[in-house]
Amino acid sequence: RIFQLRGWPGPGNTFVFNGDFVDRGDKGVEVIATLFALKAAVPDHVLLNRGNHEDEHIGRAYGFFDEVMSKYGSVTLYDKIQDVFALLPLCTIIEDEVFVVHAGISRVRGTNLGHIAGIDRARLRTTVKAASDAQQGKGHKL
Repeated sequence: RIFQLRGWPGPGNTFVFNGDFVDRGDKGVEVIATLFALKAAVPDHVLLNRGNHEDEHIGRAYGFFDEVMSKYGSVTLYDKIQDVFALLPLCTIIEDEVFVVHAGISRVRGTNLGHIAGIDRARLRTTVKAASDAQQGKGHKL
């Protein structure tokens, strides 16, 4: 519907999608496949920010894992999607004036764009402790 209203992405018509692409109904796989295809087709005009639902543990807790398994029966597919999610940018800056980030800025005083840029996203598949990790004293820290 958005493309019917605003036209397709391309020169002069850039879209920023600000996370939570999955876990919003039973079409999460189709939504993310469409967004990945658009990103591949017009990479400079489709910007995908990572939201909290593009997190390995959140995807399992809120149903994206189950959706992938029910449609494709493939843990490997889920893992590959999570690999891509881990590489998505955490924010977008538009024309050096507008800062777009899912869920707001850090509460840690002094956080700046250098801190965000310094995050090793390839290793950041999750920022949430799994229940089993929490019980065993393991976890992921930023």
